[in-house]
Amino acid sequence: MKSPGDYDTSFEWLVCSQTQDSTGQMLQTFSSNGFLWGSMDSVSSNLASQFGARKTTQNSTIRIRQKPGLSAKDRLTDTRVNEVWTIESLYYDWQEDATICDMRKENDD
Repeated sequence: MKSPGDYDTSFEWLVCSQTQDSTGQMLQTFSSNGFLWGSMDSVSSNLASQFGARKTTQNSTIRIRQKPGLSAKDRLTDTRVNEVWTIESLYYDWQEDATICDMRKENDD
């Protein structure tokens, strides 16, 4: 189990809200919901081509202290380096008292 001092990164929590425009397209907006303490585990990268554009995708696991109510599609901004990560999936680990988030970040090449 990690101790509170192991959660050394401050993340800004951006909550995803979805609305539908007049053409039926879903629009996502993100609003700040405060800051959370966490830690980032390993980061991996891969290169993908989508619709003729090359993108580098990075994947990581972020552990957030306790159970703040995060959900898939919310975003976390690493305040040290100003990187924005999107939550793909998450679960609560009661033994660690931490929310484990599988994250993704896309970069245009």
